Formats: sequence, C-alpha cells, structure tokens
Amino acid sequence: MAFIISSLIVLAVWLFGMLQLHRIFSSTALANDGNGSCIDSVHYDNATLLGITESFISCRKVFERTPQYQSFDSFRTGVSSLTGQQKESIKRSLYICFSPFRPYISCFNGRLNETEQFCFICSLLHLDNKHCSQLLDISESSVRSCRTRLKDKLQPVTLQLLYDDIQ
Repeated sequence: MAFIISSLIVLAVWLFGMLQLHRIFSSTALANDGNGSCIDSVHYDNATLLGITESFISCRKVFERTPQYQSFDSFRTGVSSLTGQQKESIKRSLYICFSPFRPYISCFNGRLNETEQFCFICSLLHLDNKHCSQLLDISESSVRSCRTRLKDKLQPVTLQLLYDDIQ
C-alpha cells in the first residue's frame, strides 16, 4: 500500500514538473520568431512595444496580488527595511511572476544574465539603485554598472519601457 501511495506522489510531482516545463516552453516560444533566433531579430514597431508592455503589465499585476508585494512596496517607498528572508521571498516572487516577461528581455545582444534581468525588472518597478542593491545583495556601483550594460544590450524599443511611465 505504501508503495502505491509513494508511486502516486512521485507521479504527481513528475506531472507537475512537466506542466511547469510546458508553461516555460510556451512563454519562451512567444519570444522566439520560430527560427530559434531571439526577439531582438524581429522588426520592431509599435505592435511589438505594445506586446512587451502588455506582458510586463500583466506580470506586474500578478506580482501585485502576491503577499510579497506589500513588503516590496513599503521597502521601495522607504517605509520599512527588509530582512534576509523577506528579500529572498520577494526575489523568488519576482522570478516566478515575471517568468512570462523574462524571454522578452533574456536574449538581447550578448544575452542578459540573471542580475541584469532583475535590475531591468526592478527599474521598471521604479526601484532606485540603493534599494535595488539592497534587494539583490550587491553594491550600488554594481547596480549602476549593470544598468549601463543594459543600455548597451537592450534594443531601443525595450529601452523605451524604462523611459515611458508604465501605468
């Protein structure tokens, strides 16, 4: 009996993993043009900017519904500071909530590493260098240099997201 129950649990975990892989593959397929090349090879126009913006806004709305958002928002506005556990929880939530958006920004010139992706998302969430460095546990100068590298790597349409006030 215990063997059957443990087998069912293993099967359930395996199916859950397959579902997660399918979701990740589906979101990555949206960022590819079908030839295996990244989204930056696609001709940019207003429709592309709209798609990227809509993806970010939908991910942000998902993040805003998480319990970690309240901690993030009070940290962002300077009302409170975060413990190490809260930082890790917020980073995990950002990683999960913005997973559909990450393929749009993950494969530009020289491919963005994870820190650059987090810096870009934090910038879009209006987190300043000081708070971004505290959240990511890196120095402020590292955040500044990361944002400078982003300007070199991102396409103009994606950079426009930084300068537009996304509501």
